[in-house]
Amino acid sequence: MRFILSMAWRNIGRNRRRTLLAVISVTLSIMLIVFMKAFVSGFVDSMVRNYTRSESGHIRIVNKQFADRAKLLPVTRNVPAPDSIIIQLRNNPEIGPRITFAAERYLFGVLLNHKGNNKPAMAIAGDPQKERELSMLYKSLLPGGTYGDGEREMIMGAKLAGILDYKVKDTVRVLCNGADGALRLRKFVLTGLFQTSINVMDERFFQIGISDARKLLRTGSDAQQIVLFIDNYRDAAEVADKVRTSLNDTSLVVQPWMEVGPYYQLVKLSETVYNYFYFIIALLGAFIISNIMMMVVLERRKEIGILKSMGMKRREILALFLSEGVIMGTIGSISGAIMGTIVNLVLSAVGIDFSKMMSSMTLPMDNVIYPHTDILSVVQMVCIGIAVASLVALLPSRQAARMDAVEAIKSV
Repeated sequence: MRFILSMAWRNIGRNRRRTLLAVISVTLSIMLIVFMKAFVSGFVDSMVRNYTRSESGHIRIVNKQFADRAKLLPVTRNVPAPDSIIIQLRNNPEIGPRITFAAERYLFGVLLNHKGNNKPAMAIAGDPQKERELSMLYKSLLPGGTYGDGEREMIMGAKLAGILDYKVKDTVRVLCNGADGALRLRKFVLTGLFQTSINVMDERFFQIGISDARKLLRTGSDAQQIVLFIDNYRDAAEVADKVRTSLNDTSLVVQPWMEVGPYYQLVKLSETVYNYFYFIIALLGAFIISNIMMMVVLERRKEIGILKSMGMKRREILALFLSEGVIMGTIGSISGAIMGTIVNLVLSAVGIDFSKMMSSMTLPMDNVIYPHTDILSVVQMVCIGIAVASLVALLPSRQAARMDAVEAIKSV
């Protein structure tokens, strides 16, 4: 086998321009795949991070009757004694170490009105000090405002405030249906504006304290939902099963973020589509190897005939030409992976700005996407490149192996 590889390495150096063309085509395709893989990973991470922060958490615990009508975000069916549930989970040796954040929360729709402008909006209500740990709204506050963590204080998305012509220190009247079915009104002081660069957040959301929400909604000490954040959102289903077992309460529903809202299906669809896309790009990049190998087989028919007449077996001829294709594919794949990783490292620091494109979209994702690369995905892309190069080199290699020695020598 060492002799075959040595001979294959010598052969690909015969026509360096042709070899360079094949290597460059594979390099560019793998570099593109590595970049796209990192970009899709950054896109998915951005969407999941923002969606779970603003709505579902990695794991959501709600009343069963709430879960049946979750799209309406009812405030009439809540979780009793939420503090004791959180303490129980944090004290669980299997669950507690994995929880990075746990809090009670309300999420409900309201109607805001100011200077003749009406706008439906969404209220996020939680313990302001705990919510600050998520950093999303706190770190997005615009200069001139403060984080509203006192009674009857709120912060609001800058675009939402602009639509309603609210300014910092204005009084905001919040109107909604309470848990008793009656219309409830409560006044708040707007202490700050946030701009997250996520359109759905900046145009629709505001935050108030959970004590104010309970007074507004008349819900007592219950919580509409308990949200848990864990060390790795991809393990949410596994941890949710342990939470469900620990609570052992049929009146409660424990849902990983994958079961809340439509975004998990979008994530799975995008990952599936791009996996096919990666293979197609690698196939197109390696296709030139097939063409080159076809030309090589035709040009070296006499050589093939001589090798066979000297006793080289069919499988050895096949291995020789296949090795040439694999070597070119391997060099191109490794080069492309290195170049793609370098590009991703640069872009992971500066980001890719989609502000103009995202201005009319309401997906819960950042306007600036930071590609995310990991070693395993880079290795996978290299393996894809080598596998595809081997695949496209197989046909011409088999053609060379099947040649009749006498006919091959006579054809030249």
